[in-house]
Amino acid sequence: MLVVQGDGWREQIGDAVVRNPFNLDYQTDEDLEASRRTLLLRLLIGVGVLALAVNGVTALSRGSRILALVDLAMIPVFLFFLALSFKRRHLDTCSFFGSTTLGILTLFLAYFGGTERSAVVWTLTFPIIALNLLGPRRGTVFSALHLIILLSLFTFGKAIDMPVSYSFFWSSRILFAYSTVFLITLIAEKLRGTIQKKLLKTQEQLEETLKEKEKLISELTETLNEVKTLRGIIPICAHCKKIRSDKGYWEQVEKYVQDRSEAQFSHALCPDCAKDLYPDQLSQA
Repeated sequence: MLVVQGDGWREQIGDAVVRNPFNLDYQTDEDLEASRRTLLLRLLIGVGVLALAVNGVTALSRGSRILALVDLAMIPVFLFFLALSFKRRHLDTCSFFGSTTLGILTLFLAYFGGTERSAVVWTLTFPIIALNLLGPRRGTVFSALHLIILLSLFTFGKAIDMPVSYSFFWSSRILFAYSTVFLITLIAEKLRGTIQKKLLKTQEQLEETLKEKEKLISELTETLNEVKTLRGIIPICAHCKKIRSDKGYWEQVEKYVQDRSEAQFSHALCPDCAKDLYPDQLSQA
């Protein structure tokens, strides 16, 4: 529930929308990473469902029944992954099978060709999705495997009777674009991970500094309280001159003051006490 008071309600609402547009909970850094992947997965699924619907209808209108059937049949699969993404414990599974499904779909589009061999362009989206959902290590493995299969389709297309054939000029451009997209995405993902680790380290240092400051403030507050005690009314025995502490114990004046200040005592005798205790020595002197 968002409670807004004062003139800053627009800023508070805007900040809530920017930080948490899909009501994702990220109180810790692990929650933040999981929420990032969840948000990305949901956005990709939403765009993918829309693209599949448009492509399926377009292919059906142009008489490409097989391509239309594949596009429309993938929509329920994508919706299943969308429903699965709402459960945090299934995020890794959803990311793995979602990336695998997308890889198979893009390879099929490259195999089938589509209108004027344009469907192969969808293969360029795979490294972006794989690296962001699976991380740099697994994403690189998946992208490399995907590229190897794509290269095999370009090389042995005629041998396996592909519906379309790709010239060397066309396939080389696709492979160059694929490699470029992969490298840019990999560098961006590595940089994001490095920045996130540095931010986490900085946050830990700030938290440690804050704890030290809180400890120092607590010690200073306790010291001030003790100083205030020395400045206030101090209960002292009229006979033995002991002082009653805050806990109700009667202490010697020296101990009471030393425990609550930086003063140190050295014992001596005043002239009056010296006369009472040692009159003979003083008379001789």
